[in-house]
Amino acid sequence: MAGPSFPPEEAEALFGALRTHRKGDGKPMARWDRAVRPAWLGILRRWAPSRVNAEDILQDLLLEACKAIHAGKPVKSPGGLLSTVALRRVQKLLKRREKEKEKEKEKEKEKEKEKEKVGIEEVPDPALGPFQIAGRTDEANQAREKVLEVARILPQPYGHVLVWRLMEGLSWKEIRDRLNAHRPAGLRRVYGRQARMFIAKATKMLREYLVGMDPRTAHRQKYLREKNGWIGSTLPPIGH
Repeated sequence: MAGPSFPPEEAEALFGALRTHRKGDGKPMARWDRAVRPAWLGILRRWAPSRVNAEDILQDLLLEACKAIHAGKPVKSPGGLLSTVALRRVQKLLKRREKEKEKEKEKEKEKEKEKEKVGIEEVPDPALGPFQIAGRTDEANQAREKVLEVARILPQPYGHVLVWRLMEGLSWKEIRDRLNAHRPAGLRRVYGRQARMFIAKATKMLREYLVGMDPRTAHRQKYLREKNGWIGSTLPPIGH
């Protein structure tokens, strides 16, 4: 890959300033800092992942130049040497950033898998109605109670949507019709896309609850009347 490149005369000036600085004359180095350092930082910022990384790389370049001078060996191309060092540092930082991003992605995937796993194991078959669920195993009865428990604390209309979908086995079209039957005055009519959105969000809240997240904290705004027009609707109490 291409990388940071520094003007040869500025690199020569840096090496010269560092040599005179070793002899006790700091003026050339001070002039280089004022005149050249900002431009080099600008070059590095175009390649480095962050401003802090650019500062660190520049410090590495100064250290590398000091090492070369201290070794006493002639450097044929100071600009080439520093450009190579800068490129290696940039590549290392970029690789590290990519690895960190991959780790974050893996963590997110694992979290989603855990939510899906809990949801699938504990939520009853949405195609079954309440009487069919009640007639099955004790585990299914416990799952039914868990759904009711969550539905009762969810804001309107999400708790009702959860019950209609998971315990009554209603389709999104049937849920849409029920929502419209209880729609508060002033709210727009519910169409298919919005009905499916309610189903998705209600299911997501259930899964979050099952892994320890309280919807009253995680979705605080949905409990505010000014943010959720469904609060105070004519929807009947859940579980009655």
